Order: sequence, then structure tokens, then C-alpha cells
Amino acid sequence: LWPSNEVAHPFHLRPAMKFCARIVYIKTISPGTSIGYGRHFIAERETRIATISVGYADGYIRAYACGAVEIRGKRAAIAGRICMDQCMIDLGAHPWVQRWDEACIFGPNPQDNTAQTLADIAGTIPYEITCGIHKRVPRVFINEYR
Repeated sequence: LWPSNEVAHPFHLRPAMKFCARIVYIKTISPGTSIGYGRHFIAERETRIATISVGYADGYIRAYACGAVEIRGKRAAIAGRICMDQCMIDLGAHPWVQRWDEACIFGPNPQDNTAQTLADIAGTIPYEITCGIHKRVPRVFINEYR
């Protein structure tokens, strides 16, 4: 990662970190149903809501609530406020998402958010995003060179 957009980028860096969480629950809600603290999200149509197992205690801060995650190659918006241990995702009417699917919060692939995407949302730098992931989040290290 580059430390910020303010420094020169004289060569290409390939992001190596991916931050993901699993979908632990899915339910369908009716128009007018609210989701999250303060009823911040109110469904305008019948929609499917997924709960993912990550929240601000893990380093996925509330500032990201206007963002989205990637699930099976498609983007899904955050629904409501990010909670301490979880957050909800608006799946719309799409049946393509199932419980235990992986939601990519940021990653190295072009369709993913990046640490820079989240830094832009939060008004900070990518290093703060990666360093802010709490130690309770499991790490998997893969030694893979291409």
C-alpha cells in the first residue's frame, strides 16, 4: 500500500491484504421496516438483509456505513449503522447470496474495495485502515509469490 495519495507513486504496488467476514444471517424485510441503531435504514421496498460478523470492535468503523462490500463478485450496500460486532447489508431481492458466503470488506482484486477506498470514506490514510483491524480478527498468512 502507498501511505497516502499525497506521495508519489513511482512504481506499481500490488495489494496483498484481504479483509473479509461471513454472512451469519439473512432475512427478508417489508417496506417501512427499519434496520440498525436509530432506525438509520428504512426499507423502501421488500428486500433481503444479510448480517455479517464484523463491526467497529473489529476495526470496521461506523464511518464506513455509507460504503459497500463485495459478495460473490457483486456489490451490496451497508444497511444502517455499523454495530459493535456486526453490520447489515442490503441484498435487494437477489437470491444469489447465502448464509456463510464471504463478504469482502476490502481486498486486492479490482472489483473489491481497497484500503484506500475505506480511507477515502473515513477521511484518513490506508495505513490507519489496515492497522485499525483489531487483534481479535483472525489472520491467515499465505506465502504466495507470482
